[in-house]
Amino acid sequence: MICAGSYLTAHMVPEELLEAARGGQIGDDASVLLPGGSGIIGPDGSWVAGPVGDEETIVYGDMDLDRIPQEFGTLDTAGHHNRPDVFHLTVDTRPRPQVAWLEEAPAVAAAGFQHTERE
Repeated sequence: MICAGSYLTAHMVPEELLEAARGGQIGDDASVLLPGGSGIIGPDGSWVAGPVGDEETIVYGDMDLDRIPQEFGTLDTAGHHNRPDVFHLTVDTRPRPQVAWLEEAPAVAAAGFQHTERE
């Protein structure tokens, strides 16, 4: 993954837009409005290059593309690949008995299995 974090200082913003760009902050502490953070992240989530902040630069990195298939089995349920429309986890904390007798399903009866009543 390549992440391009914007680097913006107060000197890069036109004077008439500076107050809005600072979001209400004034003074020297707000001279860096966006700190950057650009970098390259490998398929396992480790940084290949960067993150680079507080400077305007180009980030370079070498990656072993053969590592990509190794990470296909990783299930990221909480990170930026999280898809709540596809993956949903429900935890039911209600107490349940260890054994429960269910009525015979039609598919079981058709297969020739016999249901025995239990007390």
